[in-house]
Amino acid sequence: MKYAMVFVMCLLSGCYGWEYPRLADIQRVENEAPIARLSIGELDGQSQYINSVIEVEGVILHIVNKGGQPGISLGATDVSEKESLGLNLAFGPKEKEPIKKLKVGDIVIFKGILVRVPEYRNPGHIDAAIVLR
Repeated sequence: MKYAMVFVMCLLSGCYGWEYPRLADIQRVENEAPIARLSIGELDGQSQYINSVIEVEGVILHIVNKGGQPGISLGATDVSEKESLGLNLAFGPKEKEPIKKLKVGDIVIFKGILVRVPEYRNPGHIDAAIVLR
């Protein structure tokens, strides 16, 4: 019984914060200057920005709250850009309030760490994002 209790406590402590980006990544985004400010279309095939802090502008397509973690799907703002490109953004716990003020269709600038570059019908991913507006 004692071992089961220790196991459960270790399991729960390991799960703390699992739905959010790592604290080190959140602090990195808050403290580092972005190396570039790009649109979603400009990110197409630009793997040199992976694991870098960037700013990206886009139109909000979808806002979700999955397991307490806010998430946003972002699309291109310019009609001339590739319509099939998009980004999924994951946020830290401090961003819950700023996200509540956003709505679908808003054009917003976000700052975060690029994890995956968007490709045709395969959305990219930005982690530890913060709302700049």
